[in-house]
Amino acid sequence: MSESANQGQNDCPQTQSNRYHNHGDIFADLPAFARDMLWAIARRGPSKGVALKNEIEAYYREPQNHGRVYPNLNRLVDDGLVEKEARDKRTNEYALTEHGEAVLEARRAWLAGDDEEGA
Repeated sequence: MSESANQGQNDCPQTQSNRYHNHGDIFADLPAFARDMLWAIARRGPSKGVALKNEIEAYYREPQNHGRVYPNLNRLVDDGLVEKEARDKRTNEYALTEHGEAVLEARRAWLAGDDEEGA
């Protein structure tokens, strides 16, 4: 996989000692729509862009413009949270990287009160 600017960097670049703090910062710095796209990819697993667009439309209960969906997917790719693989000349598939999974896991831990820094 990989038209990503972070090609070859699937492993999470954060160290174990500060992983919750740094991953939380990464998640917090994303626009809300990009966060929702990240959760949609986690929910569906590797998916085509149109399937993710449909997932987001179902969540928001309104149509979403391609001009909003794909730039946010590309941002997630550029940030190393998602990999993009060309399926054919017109279709890409998006999947979480290990770094993306770690960022979401840190958010889940924080929500559950299981992060290292506590509440």
